[in-house]
Amino acid sequence: MNITDLIYIDQDGFHFPDFPTLFQRYQDAYRVIYGADIYIDADSQDGAFLALFAQSVYDLCNVFSGVYTSFSPALGIGDALTRNVAINGITRRAATHSTADVNVVGTVGTTIAAGKIRDALGNLWSIPTNTVIPVGGTITVTATCDTEGAITAAAGALNQIGTPQRGWVSVTNPLAAVAGVNAETDAELRLRQQLSTMLTAYDTVGAIESGIADVDGVTEQRVYENDTNSTNADGLVAHTIAAVVLGGDTQDIIDAIGDNKPPGCGTQGTTTGSYTDSRGVVKTINFYRPAGVGIKATVAITALAGYVSDYETELKQSIADAINALAIGEDVLITRLFAPATLNGLDGGKTYNLTDLKIAKLAGSPAFADVAIAYTEMATCSVSDITVTVT
Repeated sequence: MNITDLIYIDQDGFHFPDFPTLFQRYQDAYRVIYGADIYIDADSQDGAFLALFAQSVYDLCNVFSGVYTSFSPALGIGDALTRNVAINGITRRAATHSTADVNVVGTVGTTIAAGKIRDALGNLWSIPTNTVIPVGGTITVTATCDTEGAITAAAGALNQIGTPQRGWVSVTNPLAAVAGVNAETDAELRLRQQLSTMLTAYDTVGAIESGIADVDGVTEQRVYENDTNSTNADGLVAHTIAAVVLGGDTQDIIDAIGDNKPPGCGTQGTTTGSYTDSRGVVKTINFYRPAGVGIKATVAITALAGYVSDYETELKQSIADAINALAIGEDVLITRLFAPATLNGLDGGKTYNLTDLKIAKLAGSPAFADVAIAYTEMATCSVSDITVTVT
């Protein structure tokens, strides 16, 4: 039997044998040379030598298999996937840093050479080098988290001076930080690669979504279309599209919409900018930034054997994570929160019984009912807005 009968590529992909088959082939070849009565089982010296050859070929086959599959965006991993998607004109997104505008208060004329702020979790946030306190004693600057990724900070959370010095009195952030993003995972990059193949699609909505998805910094987006002759139930006027985009540079998003929008189709939104087409004609493009809709929850549980207060924290975080993971325009369905509220699959969930769960918008009264989210909104939830009653 030729080795090419065992290791080959055909219409079904790359094929190679298992280790026992390779070992048997080397044993058979050895017996042809030295006779059928030679002892070459694995416990003999010659047998061990043949097993070494068979293992080497088997290991190489596994490497070759990985190389073969790495040419597919659906199967490639790591650097191979990064190289694959370049053919679609996209690159893997690197991690970014969270930022927050902070009010720095101090003595007029004080220069803060390399100021850092510390949050409650110990993360350090850097303010611009050589920040000078102006007349009035307060200056607003942008603090950047030293740690990459989605580091969050609620309004007022950045209030600890991490590098104390004379003349720097206090610091705080009036608004919540804009969270950075983690480095794009293989799964996320594969999904974006699939969307990128619609860049030249005949499906205009798909092409617009693909173009927006490829804008640096865009973490989520959704495009709606009204191709009728009247305003629809969402308030989208006739023959218009509405893109709702989270993250990304405004002008880059406008250009992505303009590059893919069909002629004669209007755009709707509260963020407005100018797009210059290939003929030099300037057009107005509109889109929406999603409005966050705060959700609160009340939970009642009965403690069972093994329950400790730490599980209450896990329960709150689980519910908040489930709500924050909802897409743009996605309603908060009460029944979808049962699993996170019971810590489904985790040991902590076995130590209590869920007896009641209610949700509402922050200004509303909690009820056992779904919360409707408009197409230009996103549901958000903070752990501090979840109340747990333990009996």
